[in-house]
Amino acid sequence: MRNILRLSMVGAMLLTSTAAGFSQTGAPPTPAAQAAGAGKQGQIGQQATSAAQATAALREKLFAVAVKQTTPIFEGKAVELALQIKKAPQFTAGVNKDEVSVAGVSAEGFSQYVMHDGKKIGQAVLTRLTKGERFVELNAENFSSQFDVEEDVIDPEETLDVSGNEEELIAALKKLNAQEEPEDDKDKDKEEDEEKYEDVERDENGGSGAGSGSSDGGETPGQGGYETPDRKEVEEKDAPEEDLEEIRVTFEGCSPVIDRNQGQVRVQSKTQTLKKGIVVEESACSDSGTNFTIQKSGATCDDKIDVTARIAKPQYLEYYVNSQQERIQLSDCQPDPDTTFSITEDDSCPIDIDLQNGMAYIETQMVYTDGNNNLQTVRTCERSQFYQPIKMAQVTDGCNIRHDFGNSLSTEMAMWIYQKDDQFFQASPCSVTENTYPHEKVFKKNGVDICQTMVDLSGRRAIPQYRTQITVGGASQYIDQCTPDSNASIEIKSTTEGCINPAEFNHDIAAGVSYGLERHYFENPTREYVSSCQQGGTTYVHNVDVSSWKHNDEKKVAQPLSDVSINVAGQVYPIASNMMLPGAPEVAYTKLETEAEQVASGRYFEGCYAFVPTRLTDVFERPDSTRLEVPLGDGEVFEEGYQCKPTIEGCISPADFTHDFTAGVSTGLERFYYTNPDRVYVGNCQKGDTNYTHIAQTSAWKYDDPKRKARPLSDVSIKIEGLSYTIATKKLLPNAQYVAYTKKNIEEVEAPSERYYEGCNAMVPVQRNQVYERPDGSKHSVTISNGTPVNEGDKCERSKEQRKRYIRTKFEAKGYGTLYSYNPSGKVRSMDVSQSWGWNGNGHQWQSFSDRTDGEYQSTGCRVVQQNCTGRKVQGRVTNVFANEERDVLTLPDGKVEYSEWKEVSRSEPVQSCQASQPSRYSDSYCDNGSDH
Repeated sequence: MRNILRLSMVGAMLLTSTAAGFSQTGAPPTPAAQAAGAGKQGQIGQQATSAAQATAALREKLFAVAVKQTTPIFEGKAVELALQIKKAPQFTAGVNKDEVSVAGVSAEGFSQYVMHDGKKIGQAVLTRLTKGERFVELNAENFSSQFDVEEDVIDPEETLDVSGNEEELIAALKKLNAQEEPEDDKDKDKEEDEEKYEDVERDENGGSGAGSGSSDGGETPGQGGYETPDRKEVEEKDAPEEDLEEIRVTFEGCSPVIDRNQGQVRVQSKTQTLKKGIVVEESACSDSGTNFTIQKSGATCDDKIDVTARIAKPQYLEYYVNSQQERIQLSDCQPDPDTTFSITEDDSCPIDIDLQNGMAYIETQMVYTDGNNNLQTVRTCERSQFYQPIKMAQVTDGCNIRHDFGNSLSTEMAMWIYQKDDQFFQASPCSVTENTYPHEKVFKKNGVDICQTMVDLSGRRAIPQYRTQITVGGASQYIDQCTPDSNASIEIKSTTEGCINPAEFNHDIAAGVSYGLERHYFENPTREYVSSCQQGGTTYVHNVDVSSWKHNDEKKVAQPLSDVSINVAGQVYPIASNMMLPGAPEVAYTKLETEAEQVASGRYFEGCYAFVPTRLTDVFERPDSTRLEVPLGDGEVFEEGYQCKPTIEGCISPADFTHDFTAGVSTGLERFYYTNPDRVYVGNCQKGDTNYTHIAQTSAWKYDDPKRKARPLSDVSIKIEGLSYTIATKKLLPNAQYVAYTKKNIEEVEAPSERYYEGCNAMVPVQRNQVYERPDGSKHSVTISNGTPVNEGDKCERSKEQRKRYIRTKFEAKGYGTLYSYNPSGKVRSMDVSQSWGWNGNGHQWQSFSDRTDGEYQSTGCRVVQQNCTGRKVQGRVTNVFANEERDVLTLPDGKVEYSEWKEVSRSEPVQSCQASQPSRYSDSYCDNGSDH
């Protein structure tokens, strides 16, 4: 039940003033309303006093009204109301002395709503009462209603209680009812209108119509065609053109409200009032009741990187899917405030070696793990600011000394190393340093020859031998074997002849040279060899050709594998194949690009929008020009765009179509789908763009008998894909045209239902009816006069009624004992015979001892008096006396009954008898003589 509040009179007057200015067709404001409107510029105190006086005169819930059709209601803007009275006024006792009536009375007024404590409070005022074409103005200050508003419309089912001034309402109803024309004048006008109507009908039918002369020659001319006239109806084409108002709801010009707190997009609409297709009024945009859920998608957004803060935040954009399954973007990509990824330094990059400065720099790449658990690279390998550079050291361990016997000089070789995580790593291959060691010939050590002297017995010459020595770090070491000294004897020469077998050479892979073999001889005069092949002073620099690479894909570096050969006398001799030389450098892979490959099998949809995931792969080129592909995980999602198509499949439900019977079309339903690879439907069936033309066939007629016209009722169907669907049966279409009835003959019809009686004679009225034929062939009759009543004769019923009337009761008894009897009320009448008349001889005679008139006595009985003389008996009888009466009964035809006086025709005296006895132990004479009883 509505919570009815008192509508303040100031608010009511302002509403009236607003309404008067809003409507061009409404009643002008009353003087009181004008004063209320002027109150904004006048005396506020006087206005409040007037409102208080008006409020005191109002009676709450005086009567109730309802709108005739669904009417929108707006905030702060008055709307005209057409009202019907739903509940008659409840006047205070004694006020409505003349018993005014609200039959046929309607009302007009205005309405709006205001906001109070977050609730919509509807306010309405009544400005006039109407009855037909008549009206009486009301003081809007004195008739108001207030009600809760849940939706922005007032429905005909809602009842509005009106508080109002009783006296003013009674006066208005009296005035409205007093304006009705006297019956004689109305009949005269009606007859004139009927004649006009018949003229119009004759013109439409193309002739003069049926004759109005007498059918039996005995009637006054014109009487046979007479009928009670109706008011002439003006055809729609002749009616003056009115500026009809059209109220429509539109979404155009209204932006949706983005409510992120509720996670919804509220579609806005506004109401427009149009006249002749031109907008004359429109409301502000407000919620239409249609909402869409705000959704988030990060498929097309890159993560936001903050290298300084070492964080990465995933981003998303907001969107919603409208009724057409279109994705409407609400925002650009924005960081997710609830999710953060930490950026860390990954030190898996190769070390950056600076041999010139003897420093090793740790390189790192910045990475983080995203929401899909994939490792993402923020920055490729660079020198890290976090790790301190590592000071490298040159060490000779693992490196040989390079000897140059031709120049009598040896050179130190060393490699660069660095220490990381308690492990030592080689930073470069062995290379020469600035440290050199001159050669020294040593023949004796501690006075002892270190080599055996060669003796040429044939020449009787001794040839001393020596070894070459260098001093490294204060320690001496030999770098060759014993060699004859050519300066100290016969010239002994060396030759490689006979020693050219590279397989027997001393190959110093680390030093990059091979030492050849030679043997010594002297000529005397022929060459004589004094030694076998041994390492000589001839060196062969290694020819190194990279043959392949040893890949370390985890570190993304490779080391060369080499083929090593020497050239001996113009001929190439291989000494090592596919070998990793000591100090082989680590060559970093070259990053070419990051490839993104679409994964078609992972295609997914958000509403009607298709997205294809991608797979990221880092592509590196190895030093041997081969490719290394490193999977990185999921990449950016590729957006394929809107993929939906409309279809009516599954939506052929004409009952749910939008039917415009004025335009004669129905708008069908459709739904959207995409293919992946089968058809997938998105959303439910909704209003589409396909219209179906109505096929209307007349199935019945809607009669307007007072106007003698009818409009066709149609069965309406539509065809969908060759099949017919009925959407309405016996529908009155908006453009249905009136068809006039055809005037036929005059007939006399008895009216048994209106039978009346003159005494015992039954009289049946006869009506003279003008007969019309409706378009469907049925008949419609209009009474134009009364004929001669039909006398059905004597219809009375005669009978007699009898009764039996009680008069009195007579009691008689003899013997010795008690007589008793009961009347209808249960009262017992008893008499002891022996006490009344003794036990002498009188007890043997009938005695009448009582006459009663207190009812018919029944249940008569006798009892013997119990004494010593027990051989006694008693007899009794009770006689009820009745008068038998009768009277005449006359039943009239109307059900009334008449009676004559009761008359006595006879009497009846039914007798009830009883007796009782008991045998005697003594003789009768004994008992009769007064013995003990």
